[in-house]
Amino acid sequence: MYICILKTFTARTIFLFFIIFNNTSYATKEDKKLEKISIQLLWKHQFEFAGFYVAKENGFYKNVGLDVELKEYDFNLNIVSDVEDGKSDYGVGYPSIILDKSHGKKIILLNALFQSSPHILVSLKSSGIKSIEDFKDKRIMISKDSIKTASILSMLYSHKIRLKDMKQVKQTFNIDLLIQKKVELISVYLSNEIYKLNKKGLKY
Repeated sequence: MYICILKTFTARTIFLFFIIFNNTSYATKEDKKLEKISIQLLWKHQFEFAGFYVAKENGFYKNVGLDVELKEYDFNLNIVSDVEDGKSDYGVGYPSIILDKSHGKKIILLNALFQSSPHILVSLKSSGIKSIEDFKDKRIMISKDSIKTASILSMLYSHKIRLKDMKQVKQTFNIDLLIQKKVELISVYLSNEIYKLNKKGLKY
């Protein structure tokens, strides 16, 4: 999974962001008004966006004439539409934005930030699931965004499994539903829910 920056704004601002992401010094000595821009994050404020926070706290954006607002994710938000409608200048998204682009969305892929996915599917060892083929007819708790994740879809398709072969349960982000065996599979972040399972001493 790549986490990407989407943009429908000015070439000047795009140029400035390339400077920031490539760690090139571009400080301005003129005391002029900063350009206000916003970045819609893909999730709640947490460590995965540390690069954005550090850049802001250390004045990197200010040095290139930008006043950056980092916007926390809302579950009812469509990031691509948010950027396209001008509610946010930039957005962080999944690789599925390629499909959005092919369907006519006026967005630009600016940069690929992560090249290994933290997104995984997990089941308890007691579920009896030993291979991807065993996913068939199992209850899976997965979000709409996760369903579009290229890494998950390609994994399933390569083993001739489709999402319609499983019983989809609305994502509540509550790992207890897996622990209580109300679902057999759940889409999670490697850095989050796995820690909770380890802490409880559960085999997965």
